[in-house]
Amino acid sequence: MLEIVGIAGFISVFNSPAKLFAVVGLYSYGLYLTHQPYVIWLGLRIREVPIWAFLLICIPVLAALSAWGMLLEKGTNELVNKLASLKKPAHA
Repeated sequence: MLEIVGIAGFISVFNSPAKLFAVVGLYSYGLYLTHQPYVIWLGLRIREVPIWAFLLICIPVLAALSAWGMLLEKGTNELVNKLASLKKPAHA
């Protein structure tokens, strides 16, 4: 815990890495939930390939799954926000 707090404090001093880590943190759990079953399925099928083939397969697949997960989460967030705004009472 102290290491995480220390790293967070160090990162917050620099704007660019702080923004990058904030975006990654925003989507990380959604990405995990979205791509985890696909990664397990793919990992079981490419277990015996050499490392160069593994990298050629995994890097583009993980990038595509991450992009898909971010789009899916953005869409879900927009839908939830619309539904939540419909339930708010109108101000008089």
